[in-house]
Amino acid sequence: MKQLAETLAQRAILYRLLGGIYTYPLTLEKVEPIIKLERQDKPWKDSLISLQNYLKGINNWEVFLEETNIEYTRLFEGPGQHPAPPFASFYLGDGTVMGAPAVAVRQEYIKWNLAPILIGKIPDDHIALELTFMSYLANEAYLALSKNNNSLLYVLLKTQEEFLNKHLISWALQFCSNIISASTMNFFKNLTSLTKIYIETDFEWILTKKYLKLTTEEITKPL
Repeated sequence: MKQLAETLAQRAILYRLLGGIYTYPLTLEKVEPIIKLERQDKPWKDSLISLQNYLKGINNWEVFLEETNIEYTRLFEGPGQHPAPPFASFYLGDGTVMGAPAVAVRQEYIKWNLAPILIGKIPDDHIALELTFMSYLANEAYLALSKNNNSLLYVLLKTQEEFLNKHLISWALQFCSNIISASTMNFFKNLTSLTKIYIETDFEWILTKKYLKLTTEEITKPL
């Protein structure tokens, strides 16, 4: 159980940090925690190290943040065509904002009573919100585990599997690939390389059903 607790806590942290970085404007407060993340022996370790080394090499943060926010606008939300719109509807729908994918994820937020927190400021299917939602679910799973509430733990982990499969994994990898191809800044290339491999490997972890090492009796107890 200790290993599962550590994994859930780590997932909650990394999803939260990634979600924050994909919101405008980028600030030092959003970036610094990435630098301090422990380099664990995970499949995405090399991508994290590359991003951390890049950030550690920045000499003038004011210039970096200004240039990065300009690039953010060009990539995601500026006037004209965007190389990498950060909305699921663009990739899974008809290319418009707030399409059917946005409606679908909104229902997930409502189901978990997160509508007042996640809905309103940016489109519901924005990459930042979907990553933040995964962070919330991972943290709730960690809390359920700490309280020995295995039935709730199972529901939370199953929800994460379904959300990754139905929503995030179905478009976020293409989103990341678009940024890697289009961005002129190594920061975004490193960030999206980490995001891409993390989502892929996390989905693989979910699919292995490692959390089902809980006994069948424990995970099927009614809520």
